[in-house]
Amino acid sequence: MRSILLLTCLISSSFVFAQMDNSGKTITTAAGDMITFNEGKVRTVTIKSTGATKDIIVAEPRPVLLGNEKIYYRPEDFDEEVNSSDAQANFYDEWENFRKTLKEKIAAEGITLPAGTYVFPIKNAVMNTYGRYVYYEATGVRRTVENPNRELKPQTNSDLKPIELELDEATAKKLDNIFTELYEKTMFTPLVYHGKPTVWVHNYTYEFEIK
Repeated sequence: MRSILLLTCLISSSFVFAQMDNSGKTITTAAGDMITFNEGKVRTVTIKSTGATKDIIVAEPRPVLLGNEKIYYRPEDFDEEVNSSDAQANFYDEWENFRKTLKEKIAAEGITLPAGTYVFPIKNAVMNTYGRYVYYEATGVRRTVENPNRELKPQTNSDLKPIELELDEATAKKLDNIFTELYEKTMFTPLVYHGKPTVWVHNYTYEFEIK
């Protein structure tokens, strides 16, 4: 699977193929934003059959500071007030508009896509108080189809996972570039917490279907 680090705020930025360990680090994006990560959480477990120990990642490092501002993270940092806020409702409405615009741009480029569900997983997406994403990580577009075994009784965890389908590299790159450019240009309603815009981080999987 492609591993892609996306540094936002500059439309000239592109997919950078890299593996990064940001645990406890402060990084500076191409636009000059300083993002500080926590160290995540690791738990050591003992394997009964061998007595050997193994470190298990309980929580991966995530952004906690944008400059000197705290980055809020659901559900740990928020009380119920934010869950019903207008900003939160706008966020999902704006993502629907984003979905529509993305499909229009793909059609305008003359890209013909085979049937499937196209998935863009976004991780550690940091939105500033102006509603712009200043940092995020992604693995690039994937083409999937619903697993036919998900209706089985009983079922295993693997039965619930979508099946990944082939997507040629050239098409994937075009889709990634269209998504990245639109994502970096789009302004969202900033999250309002206790009456004021607040920096927050979240994970989100954007998808659309071609039949």
